[in-house]
Amino acid sequence: MLKPFLFALALRFIIAIIGFYFVTLPYSSDDAVYNDNTAWLLSQSGFWEVFSRDVPRSGSEYYVRFIGFIYYFIGRLPLAMILLNVLFGSLTVLNIYLLSCFLWGKRWAVRCAWIAALFPSMILLSTVLLREAPIHFFSSLGLLYLARFFKFRRAVNFLGFLICFLLAASLHSVFIIVPIVLAIYTFINQLSSKKKRIMKRGRFILVSMILLVLLTTALYSGFGLAKFARLIEDFNAFSLQQLSQIIFDVQASRAREINRGTYLSSLQVSRPTDLILHAPIRFVYFLFSPFPWMISSLSDLFGILDASLYVLIILLIVKNRVISKQQKTSDSFLIFVLAAVLALIFLLAFSTSNYGTAIRHRAKLIVFLLLLLPGSVSFLFQENSSRTSKSKRMLIGRRLER
Repeated sequence: MLKPFLFALALRFIIAIIGFYFVTLPYSSDDAVYNDNTAWLLSQSGFWEVFSRDVPRSGSEYYVRFIGFIYYFIGRLPLAMILLNVLFGSLTVLNIYLLSCFLWGKRWAVRCAWIAALFPSMILLSTVLLREAPIHFFSSLGLLYLARFFKFRRAVNFLGFLICFLLAASLHSVFIIVPIVLAIYTFINQLSSKKKRIMKRGRFILVSMILLVLLTTALYSGFGLAKFARLIEDFNAFSLQQLSQIIFDVQASRAREINRGTYLSSLQVSRPTDLILHAPIRFVYFLFSPFPWMISSLSDLFGILDASLYVLIILLIVKNRVISKQQKTSDSFLIFVLAAVLALIFLLAFSTSNYGTAIRHRAKLIVFLLLLLPGSVSFLFQENSSRTSKSKRMLIGRRLER
């Protein structure tokens, strides 16, 4: 258990030190510089101004305020905040191990932890001053709480899930969709079968009420929803046409990003049906860009490597038809994970038109995808073994045990 965590911690620490003192890492400019400068200005304004002074509305607002709070006490030490991200990224590896062990057992947990420890984008985003590392940590911890809630039905686990995803949503508004998906999933399960309920009726009502209050509070307060300000301001007049206009505005702002790496900038949502028509191509570009024809510099090879890993993971998950039939807890929880990751892909794909941004955003999906991966790989070996001789099956078994 400790080997992947300690390796992840050491590797991220070394890269963070190298990036801070010797070379310029990708993603260490632009947003990272903005976070540092704005946080320092906030900290110079006074303790209460860190929380009350106006900050340009952005998804990083609460992250910047947190950095400003730390700077108020220790001074401007960006390396300290980067090392805190290193810790967040390493603890994410530990969370993935614990979650995979809970669902699949120790053998696959170790493998999932090593994948997370060595995944290029997760390493990079843990070594710069961006909000991704704490997002990965809170989302992975929240899923761990939720998996335990699915099995043990303890209120403290559900509360932990809500707190973690509320914190994740404060850092990136897209994560508000996860509790919404849970509410919908719970409601559908209650209606679909009386014998196969996820929870008793009283608990179902309690969970639904809590999620409804959470969603309503988020919508009217704007907590973590800076990108959807128009939806908050005109919530009563919300419609599909308004949703398409909101997405159009988000895409237009994204299209003004760095020209190199921009894709599908002319493919804008102008009517509700475009959400369906554009979804397949946006999914493909979001998950698998940059493509070979987009390469214009040596640094783009990192993007190719990152995209190739997603191709492999998605193919394995699709190969398995996603859900393993090993245990009821895994089944119900993994169905929810699949629904949540599809909702996240939909929202992120339509708000992204730059593969540099896509690499950052799809890294938020790694925790979810790794939970679906063990069943995929085991199914793949199981299917292949049925077509081989007894000796080959034994060989595959020995390889899996190593």
